[in-house]
This record gives sequence, structure tokens and C-alpha cells, in this order.
Amino acid sequence: MSTTRAVATASAIMLTLAASIAPLRAHHSTAMYDMSQRKSIQGAIKTLEWTNPHVWLWVMVITDNPEHATITGFEADAPIVLTRWSGWGKDLLKPGDRVMVEYSPFRDGRSGGKVLRVVLADGRILTTGWDRQVK
Repeated sequence: MSTTRAVATASAIMLTLAASIAPLRAHHSTAMYDMSQRKSIQGAIKTLEWTNPHVWLWVMVITDNPEHATITGFEADAPIVLTRWSGWGKDLLKPGDRVMVEYSPFRDGRSGGKVLRVVLADGRILTTGWDRQVK
């Protein structure tokens, strides 16, 4: 294979890959979250929805009155992203586990938001990659 042909082939492959990445980033937009803010809550895991396209973490947040606990939802990345890049697993968080969730809130004022990281009761930290982008 000539050098010119090899360069042309490599360029075509790189352009194809670049074009396919743009729609994926658009799909994973953070527009619904205020990514300039970092908040945290403490609570107990209610449910971990380990599903595509995004994992959802539901946390029971205890208020001043334990009879009025609220369930708050937090969106994370896709299961494959959390498994490969962040060490999460579908059986890692179980109902009742105490956690602290750092997140960027919904822009519309609803409770919950985009998971930045989760701190487990034993001190382990589960990151999402977003935690490095939000101050």
C-alpha cells in the first residue's frame, strides 16, 4: 500500500469516528442541570436503576421529621461508562446503604439532578467523571 493511500485511509477513518462522536455528546447533554453548582445530600439508597441509556439513583433523604422522608432522583451516565471508567457495578449500591451524593441540581428547581460522585459509608468514592468538571 502506498503512503498516500495509507494516509487517505487513516484520514477517512478518523473523519468517520469524529462525525459519529458529535451526536453522542449531544445526546448526553447536561442542559437540564445547572452544572455551575455543586450540592450534596445524605440519605439511604432506595433504588438503583441500572438501565440504559442512563443509570438512575434514588435516595431517601431524611428531613427533620423522619416520617417525612423524600425520595430524590439522580441521573448518572450509562452503565457501561460507569463500569469501565468509574468502577461502579449494578450490585454495589443496595437499598438501605447510607450515602452522600454530590450533584448538580436541575435548572427547573426540582429536587435531584446529575450525579457528580457518591461517597459510601465506608469512605469509598464513586466518581462519574463529571465531578472533575464542576467546581
